[in-house]
Amino acid sequence: MKTMLFTLMLLQHLPIFDRLPKPSMWEKLSRISLVTTGGKYSKPLVHGNTVVIFLSPECPLCKNYVPVLNGLKSKYPGVSIIGLVPGNSYSVSEVNQFIEEYNVRFEVYLDRYKEIVKLLGARTTPEVFLVDKCGQLRYRGLIDNWAVSLGVKRKITTAKFLEEALNGLTLDKFQYKETAAVGCLINDL
Repeated sequence: MKTMLFTLMLLQHLPIFDRLPKPSMWEKLSRISLVTTGGKYSKPLVHGNTVVIFLSPECPLCKNYVPVLNGLKSKYPGVSIIGLVPGNSYSVSEVNQFIEEYNVRFEVYLDRYKEIVKLLGARTTPEVFLVDKCGQLRYRGLIDNWAVSLGVKRKITTAKFLEEALNGLTLDKFQYKETAAVGCLINDL
């Protein structure tokens, strides 16, 4: 048994392992169980063009962006939008109250152990990640440029970053884009 373990450890350092295909984002995400709004564990992320948005029921920006996200869900029916509430700060009933009060029309899960937070490197709420059907991360950051910084908003939104990225899903060649998200920090234990 020790010889086999030692052999496996040596094999991992051979150059051939650097050339093996890396798991796609979908493969990584599909291994993670999340808490549903019904309080059960589920593995909701499997494949397809998907927007993952980190939410906090108390974050004013999250509350303000729900109608925008609902509109994008209607405009892009082939794209899933999944909301994730990171950490242990909110109970299932508090998340359900947020969903009902703000008329959230997309799926919302609780990332209790912040596994997806860590995988994607999320830092704020709201922060969006667009993963295409091949499991490639296409966009990360702001929904649009309405929020300039905490407490500072534009009167008119002049750039719709997430929508531009969604429009680019039909293109085979794309350039990954990232903007710095503005919002409440993800920082609970």
